[in-house]
Amino acid sequence: MKTQFWLLATLLLIVLPKAYSQGPPITVDAPIMLGGKTQVINSLTEIRTTEAGTFVSFPVMYQYLPNSNSVLAVNIPFISYDFNIQNAGEFANLNGTTIGDISLTGKYQLYRKDGMGKTFRIAAKTVQTLPTGEKLGIRRMSMGHYQGYYGFITAYESLRFGVANELGYNWSPETQTDELVHKLGFGLPLLKPTYPVNQINLFFEYSGYWMTQQSDYQLLFAQGIQYARGKYIVEASLQLPLVQNMPELEKHKSSLFIGGRYVF
Repeated sequence: MKTQFWLLATLLLIVLPKAYSQGPPITVDAPIMLGGKTQVINSLTEIRTTEAGTFVSFPVMYQYLPNSNSVLAVNIPFISYDFNIQNAGEFANLNGTTIGDISLTGKYQLYRKDGMGKTFRIAAKTVQTLPTGEKLGIRRMSMGHYQGYYGFITAYESLRFGVANELGYNWSPETQTDELVHKLGFGLPLLKPTYPVNQINLFFEYSGYWMTQQSDYQLLFAQGIQYARGKYIVEASLQLPLVQNMPELEKHKSSLFIGGRYVF
């Protein structure tokens, strides 16, 4: 029932009159930015199943572009958690709904080179995660500790395909959960380019996390599909683990992402 509630909430955000004009990656970030004074509202619900239980994150993100080279964003996630009785240990029988870790994001475009029907860009990125969530130990949802992420994003996009790459470090001074993060995504449009945009995109995305203090490693693969029409986007992706050298209770079984965005 809780899962159905979060999916319904996401769909209500998706079914809005206007949205994004060009499809960005789903689980990987990109430095491609819109014009100045643009505002964006988006959400990407994650339903994550692990050895410890099932967790749902329904985030609401607001982005503002002061100019075409920078982005400021706030992300407010609402979390539903249901720990597995047999595996959860100290969290046995624990379930509920709460606000997660609120994050503030800033991106600045460092380099841009455009060509006929193609562009290459580099951007610096930081994410400051506030300890607003409960100390549930759910990475990227509700840790309840301050975290600071610092990285760089590069991307090449053309009418035929797109590639996005992100490399950064997530610093958590109060815990032993620092991560070196590497993400790589490939986008493949299926329809001929038109204006206004009417496109179906396939995404093949990899997310790697090296827990530097614990010497653990996790590599996830996500297969996604996205529909962009005018300023409107809906998207969904299924993420599965490829490598998981980490504690048993933190191992992922799968994550389902579903979301949408619009611009005003």
